[in-house]
Amino acid sequence: MNIKSFAKIDLNQKPNRRERTIFILLLAALCLGFVRSCLLASHHAISSIRQQLESTSEERRQLIAAPNTAEASPAMQSDLVEKATINSKRFGSRQDVVDAVHFLTQPLQLRGVKIIKSKFADLREEGSLIYREADLTLSGSFAAIGAYIETLEALPAPLIIETLSINSDPSSRITAEIQGRFYGQQ
Repeated sequence: MNIKSFAKIDLNQKPNRRERTIFILLLAALCLGFVRSCLLASHHAISSIRQQLESTSEERRQLIAAPNTAEASPAMQSDLVEKATINSKRFGSRQDVVDAVHFLTQPLQLRGVKIIKSKFADLREEGSLIYREADLTLSGSFAAIGAYIETLEALPAPLIIETLSINSDPSSRITAEIQGRFYGQQ
């Protein structure tokens, strides 16, 4: 097509019935796509989280009802043993707990996160586990802080977060205060 054929188009002309039908169908398809991609996806995520919450609440009720494993049902005992086995595989060694503190400040791990304040307690023992309490204040974008926290939780001596508070300032920077423990096995 050349430019002269575009000049012949009358923009003040009303659309005919076919054009209105196509426009309405296209608009309906776009609305349906928006609803499916935004609302239904979050609905599925919410229902999944509700199911996890219900199962966790049920486990909690069972543990409160039978605080000693000797009083628990055989199925509950095997479940507790399985979880203890999974957790024992998850925690690293004493050296991993010590190395975790040094790992925090590696530039490769920071990627847009600035450590404003960090405070670490001495190693402590609790049964067969050892831990080091950590108190961190971080600054950065929400995505960078989220990725950094995921990295800390994936360490051989993972950071188990006990409290997390997130604040934002007008410059869209996020400040996160984290209190938790790095755990390992003796």
